[in-house]
Amino acid sequence: KATLHFCGADYQSENRRINRWLVGAYDSTGALTGPISDTVVYDSRQGAQSALDEVRAVLKTCSPNTQVNVGGSILTVEPRPSTDLVLSGAVPESQRAVMTEVVTDPTSGSSALIQTVWQIQGVYLSSLTIQHDAQVPFSKADQAQFGTLAANIASRLKAAPQPS
Repeated sequence: KATLHFCGADYQSENRRINRWLVGAYDSTGALTGPISDTVVYDSRQGAQSALDEVRAVLKTCSPNTQVNVGGSILTVEPRPSTDLVLSGAVPESQRAVMTEVVTDPTSGSSALIQTVWQIQGVYLSSLTIQHDAQVPFSKADQAQFGTLAANIASRLKAAPQPS
């Protein structure tokens, strides 16, 4: 399964991926109930940097109302300016990218606001994603919790073994 699929773009760095850990919180029906953390190991530091560079390029060029196929469902993606997330404990800005998007299922009409922060450290690229109802504002408490989770991931990335 593709690690990077934002805005339906083709990410060449996917072929440099050598391992992946995806962690999410789901209820008994399979519905997502919390944030998702996805950490990918690349074949080199350059591989992880390429992935982050691709994400940044797509963030700059993704058009509103882009149609993407996610698990057989066609969804509409609308990039939005990122809210003021408190990411003081995350990796430095030069090692991260932040994305906010509204994803709408045209069949049901339901919309979700999705926020993701990608962080690199050596051969690792980690993303933290949270989604919630697009009609409900992302509260200051939500922003703080998201920042704390991003900081925890950053500290784990710094402690992770790196190939020589």
